[in-house]
Amino acid sequence: MMKQVEVYRVSRVPGHSPAERLRHVAPAITIAEENWPGMSTGLPLTCFRIGREDDRLLLAFEVKERQFRATEQEDNGRVWEDSCVEFFLQPGAGGGYYNLECNAAGTLLLAHGRGREGREMASMEVLASIARETRVEVTRRGEEPLYRWSVFLDIPFSAFFRHRLAPRPGERMRGNFYKCGDKLPDPHFLSWNPVIAVSPDFHRPECFGELVFPL
Repeated sequence: MMKQVEVYRVSRVPGHSPAERLRHVAPAITIAEENWPGMSTGLPLTCFRIGREDDRLLLAFEVKERQFRATEQEDNGRVWEDSCVEFFLQPGAGGGYYNLECNAAGTLLLAHGRGREGREMASMEVLASIARETRVEVTRRGEEPLYRWSVFLDIPFSAFFRHRLAPRPGERMRGNFYKCGDKLPDPHFLSWNPVIAVSPDFHRPECFGELVFPL
């Protein structure tokens, strides 16, 4: 099964931030495929929005979860062990793909390669070009906390450092969106497009969905 998502065009509007403009035009899409049932008893509620300006991608995630971790502070560190959202993008058919991963503190990991092993990490200069906005709120109902957190990423196409990315109207690429937390007390591994694997593995480009750029 291959899902599709439209990468909505976002217009520049004076007085409105990129995050506000993305929220206005792009619908929230859930990340809810539990590909390995029974691994977790407390699944988070997660959604994403995606859009583009002329020279950049705009990407926002919103999460509600009962468990929370945000310890990694260095880019290209082990962000997947924290409360983490991820975007994988394959610009060309059959070629390498990027994994862009971000924890709730706004710490990023970005790499490129053809599979899980031997991936090339983005430079600190490339990572610094990606603007990040994060927000974390905690509420309590009795003794149990509920964490609501969000991440907004303003990603120049130049951050995809092994490609000269300039999507044409109507162009299609492949990718997937994920939510994980490997070191949470109750780990979970959710995806937007279904993943077929014996154990949790997001590095499955054959299971990517389709991103459609607007006409």
